[in-house]
Amino acid sequence: MPIPPANNPPYDTAAVILHTARTRLNDRLDTLQPVSGKALENTSSFTHQIFNTAWRRFQNYLANLGSSRVTREIIIVGLPPVQTIDPAVQVFINWTNYFDGLFYWNTPVLPPDFTYPLKVWERWSGQNLPFPQEPMEMMLEGLPDFGPKQVYNRFCDWREDSLYMPGSLMTTDLRFRYVSLLPDIVDAGQSQWFQQVVPIMNCLDSLAWYIVLEFWTARVGLGAEVDLQAIQVKAEAAAKQVFNRDARLRQRVTVTRQPLSGRGGNSDVGGGYWGG
Repeated sequence: MPIPPANNPPYDTAAVILHTARTRLNDRLDTLQPVSGKALENTSSFTHQIFNTAWRRFQNYLANLGSSRVTREIIIVGLPPVQTIDPAVQVFINWTNYFDGLFYWNTPVLPPDFTYPLKVWERWSGQNLPFPQEPMEMMLEGLPDFGPKQVYNRFCDWREDSLYMPGSLMTTDLRFRYVSLLPDIVDAGQSQWFQQVVPIMNCLDSLAWYIVLEFWTARVGLGAEVDLQAIQVKAEAAAKQVFNRDARLRQRVTVTRQPLSGRGGNSDVGGGYWGG
């Protein structure tokens, strides 16, 4: 098979994946009561919903494995300093606003594809300084009360779909490494939704099984006798093959295990230091 040109990514279309799912369904349609028309017609809104539900399940499974395909990074600049010195007050940022301890700001905010953070780094804003090697400490049981406000945040806590921090006395930038799930497959311009590409390379096998799983899940109450768990095992096994591309790449890199907090030793923010 010839290698496609550089401007033609090697992605399958939704129609190709649906055709694979229909092929796998053909052996079991005799158990479906009742069957009306053909299974998974491209133009059916029912098919469109099944596809996107399966697409989300597939991505969530990849994200739980730690796939790089659903991992992104972004730098959010100019978070205003905290507006109170009360140690009990916390600031936060989410998709809607940023709270500085006293006022709500319409910007900066998290990007709409942000699902949850993996790591967060901070630096002083407007000074073109590098971000420290060590990320902020992600707390699992709430932010510690370590006294008066400082010129850095140091700690963060992801809860209620927001990133909470103690609040810095300096304007700061945040660098996020986060999980970003891809959007649903929708109609674009004059084309039909099933003509859209599915932007994960070589995901046909797994996504087709997830579509089959969604199809039968909606029909087990109509007399269908299907082993849904066996189908899910096939979908997840195929998804692991997609993830194995990441695993093989990581095996080529020497990895030093970090502490559970993701921090070690000392870290710097804009040239200053704090104890680890």
